[in-house]
Amino acid sequence: GLYRGFYVQRGEVPEQPLGELKNGLDAGRLSASSFRANAYRLLLHVVAYALVVLFREAASEIAEVCSATVSTLRTRLWKVGATVTRGIGELCFHVSATWPGRELWCRLQTAVVSFVAALPSRATVPRVGLLGMSCQV
Repeated sequence: GLYRGFYVQRGEVPEQPLGELKNGLDAGRLSASSFRANAYRLLLHVVAYALVVLFREAASEIAEVCSATVSTLRTRLWKVGATVTRGIGELCFHVSATWPGRELWCRLQTAVVSFVAALPSRATVPRVGLLGMSCQV
């Protein structure tokens, strides 16, 4: 019981977030010449990881995203060839019609918009969607 209850689960926290920072967000690449520059780079990586955690929280109902690693999210959702156009209060991503992540993107968009709408102090959120999709908000 001690082995399975404690020792095996010790890798969950804090090693997992550290691994995602180092491997998923390249936080190990602190090669500036000064301590302050490296500290600033590390701070930016930590803020990026906090945004990933918030993104996972917003998409907690979507099984493909709620427990995905940073590397998986980057390859499946974020590192996609697209043309971005910006209008007044909206962003449009023009992606390939054959991109396999379109349906997942629409479900994520709906989940994130409802998450932001439920926040106590609601800020104005720009419309974000895939052009020609029915998932426009």
